[in-house]
Amino acid sequence: MKSRSLIYLKRFFTHGGPVFVGLAVYCIIKAWPILTKAADQDGWPETRGIVTLSRVEVPTTESQKSTHYYFAYEYQVKGKAYRSDRYSFDTVGGSQAVAVKHYRKGDQVRVYYDPQDPSYAVLVKEPPGLFVYLFLVLGFFLLLVAISTPFWPSDPVP
Repeated sequence: MKSRSLIYLKRFFTHGGPVFVGLAVYCIIKAWPILTKAADQDGWPETRGIVTLSRVEVPTTESQKSTHYYFAYEYQVKGKAYRSDRYSFDTVGGSQAVAVKHYRKGDQVRVYYDPQDPSYAVLVKEPPGLFVYLFLVLGFFLLLVAISTPFWPSDPVP
């Protein structure tokens, strides 16, 4: 006779528990740093930078399904060069589509950087968008689903 814990462990694996854990960790890892960095951005110092990439690639064939936006800028802090592609904290990806619409290659920009980690910067200080919070909530929801998978109905537990 199998013990209850072995049955629950088996159900965790057979009901997709590891997949839910993986997706949950991914969502939380993507959203959490954005929220913590965004909370401190009001105190970030400013430096000047230059846009090094601002391009839109429109689908040219049927195999390409969506438009791609490419955006990046360079800046210096205490003589050290940095490169970033984050426009703001509005989305998990950094709002590159918005950045491409506002800036062209060669434009001078105002860059706000994290004094604790100057490699992390934004061009616009704004609170995280709803999507970032939803991504975090989705992560915790998926974690809850993963934890509950062993208890989903299936074989009767002896």
